[in-house]
Parts: sequence; C-alpha cells; structure tokens
Amino acid sequence: AEAEQKKKDKRDQILREEKEERERLRIEKRQQKIEDKERKRREREEAKEARDKTNSLKDAQKRYQQEGDRLAARERKFFRDGKAKKMKLVERKRAVRKAEKEDPTYERMKQAWESPQREKVISA
Repeated sequence: AEAEQKKKDKRDQILREEKEERERLRIEKRQQKIEDKERKRREREEAKEARDKTNSLKDAQKRYQQEGDRLAARERKFFRDGKAKKMKLVERKRAVRKAEKEDPTYERMKQAWESPQREKVISA
C-alpha cells in the first residue's frame, strides 16, 4: 500500500510539474504577444513622426518658395511704381560695401605704400 501511495504521489507530482510548465509557457507566450504589440505600436508612432517631420520640411520649403515669390512681386512693384532708380541706388551701395569688404581701401593704400611706385597711393 505504501509503494502504491508513493507511485501515486510521484505521478501527481509529475502531472503538477507538467501543468506548471504549460502555465509558464502560456504566460511567456502572452507576455511575448504584449511586447510585440508594444514594439509595433512604437514603430508606427516613429514612422508617423518621421512622416510628419518630412511633411513639415516640405511645408517649410513651400513657405520659403512663397516668400521668394513675394519678394519677386515686391521687386516688380518697385519697377511698376517708378522706384527703379531707388532700387538701383540701393543695389549700387550694396555692391560698393561688398567690394570694400573684399578689398578694403586701407589694405590697398598699405600695399601701394610698400611698393616702390608711390603713384599707386594717389590712385588708391
């Protein structure tokens, strides 16, 4: 009787362990599903953010293009209103300032002074 009881207890123990193992596998599977869902959700959100970022970049490019169009319209308005002289004057001043930045008068005079031909100082 005692031997039969031990066999029965051993069988019950094996059945219990198998049941626990199945339960553990079921829980792991469920956890894996939850993790996969969360990962896919994050990937969708990141893809959406990337799309939004590229769309905002395209919008910025469109705004820049529209700003350029407005500038061209403003210039046309200047010419239409007879303000072309004023614009030319402004452009000329800009060109003079740019030329001075590239080759300042002081530098030209210094170079001329250092050269043997003193006449360059007068032309500078």
